[in-house]
Amino acid sequence: MNKEKFIINLFVYNSYKNLKTIFKYLYLSKINISKIIIIDNNSSNSISNKKKIIKSINDKYKFNISLIVNKKNYGLGGSHKILFSLLKKEKFDFFLNLGTTNRYYISLVLKDVVKNYKKNYDYYLFSRFLNKKNTKNYNFLRKVMNVFFIKLTKLLTGINLTDPGSSTMVVSQKFFKKVKQSIFIDITNGSHFTHFLNVKFCNLKIKYLEIPIIWKEGNVKSHLNAMSYVFILFFSLIKFALTGKFFSEKNNNFSFQSFKL
Repeated sequence: MNKEKFIINLFVYNSYKNLKTIFKYLYLSKINISKIIIIDNNSSNSISNKKKIIKSINDKYKFNISLIVNKKNYGLGGSHKILFSLLKKEKFDFFLNLGTTNRYYISLVLKDVVKNYKKNYDYYLFSRFLNKKNTKNYNFLRKVMNVFFIKLTKLLTGINLTDPGSSTMVVSQKFFKKVKQSIFIDITNGSHFTHFLNVKFCNLKIKYLEIPIIWKEGNVKSHLNAMSYVFILFFSLIKFALTGKFFSEKNNNFSFQSFKL
């Protein structure tokens, strides 16, 4: 096992059924995991049920786990902001953001983390679009829109990421400690958060590496509204090009319960 300490973050929204597999691969990985933070964005099951599920899985693996249950659904961005506030108080070498919707192979991601994290980058971002096989089942419009927004992001922000909307990332503590809250606190709490965060991170002139990821449909329904997502993303990127800022999020008062398991 490697000596560098990792904090693993798992965002959960009605995806508890996938935790058993994720815990298994975390346990089998060669990553030195000091803590797992599970942020539940107000899933529909009860708190007692959530704790019971996690405890029954973790009885086998004995991880140090903090369960954070949001009082409301604060969106992907809101959950990230809660995570970042918690990480400010933690000691670690890297933190790894993982999804729980079964849209990629956790085991392969963990192997790539072990393979790459010692290469002295600030930021490692897993990209769907470095692997062309990931889009073979996309319809024509979806393919066109993905290419369009990747190129538009480069044109309007100068950021040449192949998957700026990715939230599967490894971040070094050295870089994270340099990031001021103002970098992310005014970004939307919605699903555009990671796209805008990656733009802002890259504008800090960080040293980053993109890593291919094998993508699939997953087994948890997406609540993303494609039409509104595209509309908001388009005008947000234009606003950033004109002003250097995205549309500001005014609701940043978050309430949550914390449990140590």
